[in-house]
Amino acid sequence: MSIEEKVISIVSEVLGIESEKITSADTFDDLYIDSLDLVEIIIECEQEFGYPIKDDKVQNLKTVEDLVNLIKDLDNKDYLESTQADLQVDE
Repeated sequence: MSIEEKVISIVSEVLGIESEKITSADTFDDLYIDSLDLVEIIIECEQEFGYPIKDDKVQNLKTVEDLVNLIKDLDNKDYLESTQADLQVDE
């Protein structure tokens, strides 16, 4: 299953919509995704793909494709290193 298919599956599961009715071109507004739905989708994606997704990245998401592209970008080592540095807590 591709990243796009997995993301669509997660969106479908959270919203209770058949995955066949969701495309990557759909906007979150088209799918009536509210902020709570989006939080749940992001949490499910973090668990599925094993990457933390920062809030500032989520604010820029408008479509399912935007989310797919963000997850693809998470494979970029520079992004992961910067995210991990942000998550470190001073002792």
